[in-house]
Amino acid sequence: MLFEKPDNATTFLKQLEYFDSLTDTGTGGILGVVILLVLGASLFGIMKAFSFDKALAVSMLITSFLGIMLGILGLVDNKVIYICLIILIFALFQLFKRSKEGEF
Repeated sequence: MLFEKPDNATTFLKQLEYFDSLTDTGTGGILGVVILLVLGASLFGIMKAFSFDKALAVSMLITSFLGIMLGILGLVDNKVIYICLIILIFALFQLFKRSKEGEF
């Protein structure tokens, strides 16, 4: 059978792992990536009242932290965490570059 019931999915983490295995794309499930995308886009939209650099830096900082936590739980692949961290470093670089120019 393609989708078998898990042996013991009594905890919340086991249920998340089971649901993540249902959305397996060959490189892992998509549940953690969707969680990160929704959270990152929401935070960026909320912070958009400030400048683009500030909004991107804050949203990627929180998204990267959550990505690391989801990576510990096994819901996100390491490549996704690396991408989040690279975007965070880029955002911080742009923020520091802009602050050196005295635009704040």
